[in-house]
Amino acid sequence: MASPNLNIAGPLRNPEYRKKLLRPISLSETSLARRDNTDFIAVLKQEFGIEEQSLQLVFEVCKLSGEKLGDALVRMGYLSDDDRQCCRALQWGLPFVDLDEFPLKPVPADVVPSKTFERYRIAPLSWDGKTLTVAISDPLDLRAVDDLRALFSVEVNPVIATEEQITRVIDATCSSLNDSQIPELALAPLDDEVVMQDAVDCIKSNLDPKARESRNQSYQMSSGEEEGPAIRLVNSILVRAIRADASDIHLQPEPEAIRVRLRVDGILRDGPRLPPETFRPLVARLKVMAQIDLTETRAPQDGRINLRMEGKSYHLRLSLVPTVTGTSVVIRVAAQSEEKLNLERVGLGPHDYKRFKQVVERPLGLVLITGPTGSGKSTTLYASLGHLNQDERKILTIEDPVERQISGITQMEVNEKNGMAFADGLRSSLRQNPDVIMVGEIRDAETAMIAVQASLTGHLVFSTLHTNDAASAVTRLVNMGIDPFLVASALGGIMAQRLVRVLCTDCKKSYEVDGSSLGDMNGGESNLLLFRKQGCDKCGHSGYVGREPVFELLLHSPSIEQLILRNAADTVIRQKAIEEGMRTLQQEIARKVREGRTSVEEALRVVQSRFAYVSGNE
Repeated sequence: MASPNLNIAGPLRNPEYRKKLLRPISLSETSLARRDNTDFIAVLKQEFGIEEQSLQLVFEVCKLSGEKLGDALVRMGYLSDDDRQCCRALQWGLPFVDLDEFPLKPVPADVVPSKTFERYRIAPLSWDGKTLTVAISDPLDLRAVDDLRALFSVEVNPVIATEEQITRVIDATCSSLNDSQIPELALAPLDDEVVMQDAVDCIKSNLDPKARESRNQSYQMSSGEEEGPAIRLVNSILVRAIRADASDIHLQPEPEAIRVRLRVDGILRDGPRLPPETFRPLVARLKVMAQIDLTETRAPQDGRINLRMEGKSYHLRLSLVPTVTGTSVVIRVAAQSEEKLNLERVGLGPHDYKRFKQVVERPLGLVLITGPTGSGKSTTLYASLGHLNQDERKILTIEDPVERQISGITQMEVNEKNGMAFADGLRSSLRQNPDVIMVGEIRDAETAMIAVQASLTGHLVFSTLHTNDAASAVTRLVNMGIDPFLVASALGGIMAQRLVRVLCTDCKKSYEVDGSSLGDMNGGESNLLLFRKQGCDKCGHSGYVGREPVFELLLHSPSIEQLILRNAADTVIRQKAIEEGMRTLQQEIARKVREGRTSVEEALRVVQSRFAYVSGNE
């Protein structure tokens, strides 16, 4: 049957009809509850004059092909794409917009990043500070509208347009928005409890912008602009973490509340508990800042956020993992210091500084830094590279991610999604003719083998391993499949390290102790004056302010090499290294205890030692 000769575009050409369709409309005026074809069919009959017989034919085609009714009407020539969207607009009570004639007002990237529009395939039309107007092609797909409303707590004004026009607007406007700039973090007021509570109240009550304006707001954002409660809530958490010098932020969903915890000086501190209603907009805001998929909730996700606060840059690494109670979020906070790192300021004692400097200045060999996560390994690596960063050397790094950019050093970033793992980067770096190579971490046997081979072919290679002490690194390499004779030939030195909390000088309290009760910690003295933590406002009542490193340096020597060749146990290698002058982690931390820099309890927490200390009632 031939298609009826309909002037489908007729209604659109009628000025009165266009005025009706293009009138301003708010979300509250729309009727988005109808989800069947009844109203759509009525529009087809009344506005376009399509007969019942023709519709029955299209229905039969839809049953066989599985197509939607509108798609089948377009394919069979009954409707154009404009006509289908026009019918949808009439059915749902939304305005149909001809984007070729609509006056576009680009939405700033700091309001909604362009990747959000590209991901949802919606076109940003205008933003007046409170209402966001967007063009959608399918009114049944309300996920984008719901997410934008929850995330920014603004009125979202949806209009209908053709998919072709929406694509053109996205390509034309979103490409001009600069999402690569480091966003400026709006500084929260001194009383950030008020800001956080106000943001929570707004989210819970779902207040509209006019209602929020009428509230007696007891804070002032530094920019002077109105911001959504989700943005204010995230900002207040980030500001609190930065001011506390936290290394990590943990957002842990629980059935009754959202638990916020900050890791300060290596220890988690409990923070505020937020209502469960705040978690969805909170996570959505973080995802937007990190430019990752808002719709993904069932798979782990990672992202990065760069921001500035009080003139200082910070790099945030975002990790989201689905759990039975919701998405667990951990944010790693790293300050981007302009200060150049060098070995003198790492914290090495005079004994180890001279020995490690000799290792770093070797022309070739494998230098390993070991320790758990958060023990300062990256700082030591960067300080070593800074010491070697001279015009006559080419230094190349493979990192995940690049935590600190150093002028004069070629730095590569691991991207396993694009086929760039540590082993791939290390293999490629050898063709760049470097003198010094730094591999962020040896995670597998392939990376370990390439690193060892590179160190044997004229390169100085730095890397990290997760082992408890220096001698265990040898065993770990052998267990990863590296032949002992290769390890013995390649090894230049192994540095194990930890970070120990420093007692607050304002509140620490002294006490005398019998040296015999300290076991290996007494240093040969019969009576010692030690210090214990107390707690005050300066240290946040934790008793500690900041951390200092302790080191254990194992150097290559003929006797150590022979032990490795004989595949000796790490305890044997450790004992030989001590005989040759290695100061252990236990000895170094005991020295800090005796000097009053830290407490006995902190020493026992950081180092799994043989200290036979009995505290008693001090």
